[in-house]
Amino acid sequence: MLWSSQAHIYERGDIINKNSRATSHDKTSVMDASDVEDEIEIICGAYEGSVTVTTPFELLICLPHKFVLRVVLPTHGYPYNDNCPLPTITVVEARNAVLSSLLERSLVPRFEREVVRGAPMLMPLIQMAMEEADIVAEDAELERQTKLNAVLREESLLEAAAEVRFASGIDILAGEPIVDRKSKFLAHVAKVSSIAQVEDVVRELRSHRAIACAAHPAIYAYRFADPQTGVLHQDADDDGETGASKKMLFLMDQLNVRGYVVVVTRWFGGILLGPDRFKHIMSVVKATLQQYQVITSE
Repeated sequence: MLWSSQAHIYERGDIINKNSRATSHDKTSVMDASDVEDEIEIICGAYEGSVTVTTPFELLICLPHKFVLRVVLPTHGYPYNDNCPLPTITVVEARNAVLSSLLERSLVPRFEREVVRGAPMLMPLIQMAMEEADIVAEDAELERQTKLNAVLREESLLEAAAEVRFASGIDILAGEPIVDRKSKFLAHVAKVSSIAQVEDVVRELRSHRAIACAAHPAIYAYRFADPQTGVLHQDADDDGETGASKKMLFLMDQLNVRGYVVVVTRWFGGILLGPDRFKHIMSVVKATLQQYQVITSE
């Protein structure tokens, strides 16, 4: 494997390969085209599923928050001088044009300032891109939530938490919210036996103004057995909170919950919670299932 036998990348950008190529910093390429190809293969292995090679020197990189980056590498390798051509970086996909422009304007200058010339550039580039994507997305979310504070004041969380009944006859039951550093987490549970009913529940919750303006209105997971065939149906949707719904589905599986959909709404309070947000999501799911006796209390 190239990762272990052909190239080793170190923090300071030094590279040692099996041929012990030039180590002096002259005006020739420290890394030639074949080294760049090796680097691409290493990155594809390290970020499997997130990197697509479209041409020998062009990649598409999927970043958090639905950003996609196009990187075009210099075909001649990486010369060691300050004027050497750098990879061309373009944001080709984002939730909207504003976010695309913000990420590109923050990432490209940072990369040009911090990258080590004449050394592997893809790994530091991807790490920088992930960090900048987090910053841009969170700043945009904070701005959006600030604008929606007036709406949240008009419609209280209690109204959003009220039990909902609609034409299909499905009861949507609300649990008790968890509040941490101004972020609010609220779970709803409903009994379902078809995907159509799952969609009805999610659509009904999203139709409520106080829920619709949340950072993540409907993070949900469901499990039910088909009434006719007995086949188990289960799936989940993150609604932008990457990884949350799969954790919810895993919890439902561990608790042997069937015949229900659980929907968690998260209102962002302006302070990053880190891993605590997943803890709160799991807590409101379990507490709501216990509250309505879907599962028994431990």
